Amino acid sequence: MLDKEDIKVLRSMFAEQEKRMDEKLDSLEKRMDEKLDGLEKRMDEKLINLEERLTRRMDEKLDSLEKRMDEKLINLEERLTKKMDEKIEKSESFLLEEMERYHNITMVEFRKLSNKVDEIEQYYNIRKLEDNTANILIRLYEQHEQRLTRCEEKLCLA
Repeated sequence: MLDKEDIKVLRSMFAEQEKRMDEKLDSLEKRMDEKLDGLEKRMDEKLINLEERLTRRMDEKLDSLEKRMDEKLINLEERLTKKMDEKIEKSESFLLEEMERYHNITMVEFRKLSNKVDEIEQYYNIRKLEDNTANILIRLYEQHEQRLTRCEEKLCLA
């Protein structure tokens, strides 16, 4: 039979579990941020390197080639931007899916624990009612016994 202290301990265990889940989510989010920062730095370096090469070439070419290179640069930037957007979107999607999966797992465990606590509370209430009923029956028995004793005494005196 659980008392209030046991229920408090269970609640603190739930709180600790929730805190650990929050910490894991924070850790996962931090790792994803670090990966995205690394990707962003690499892409920045590649863009800088590409820009320097194109600048040298454009200086060496004639005006007609300069116009074509501008068009190619624009096209290349669009493709890189599109690829970066796709990779960022995939990373975000992965992170969201992982968070959702972890959330679902956590909620299942939480529901199980919540159901167990409900069962324990029900058992406690049933046990309490049984104890009260037993006490009432004992009291009634004792009252009947006293009445019986009094009746026996009256019969003996009479």
